[in-house]
Amino acid sequence: MKRGFPGGLDALVSYAGGFETGNTRFGNLDTTPINPYEIDRVLRVNLGASIRFAF
Repeated sequence: MKRGFPGGLDALVSYAGGFETGNTRFGNLDTTPINPYEIDRVLRVNLGASIRFAF
């Protein structure tokens, strides 16, 4: 039988800067006008935890 802590923790942080859109969008309705917008910062954080049980 193995001893130790049967769990884990993980974290991921990513930063993608910013982006802006144009004034049209192409999709299943062909080209449609949209209101352009801008996002200054895109930050994503993931936290995870796991535990393992063996029988």
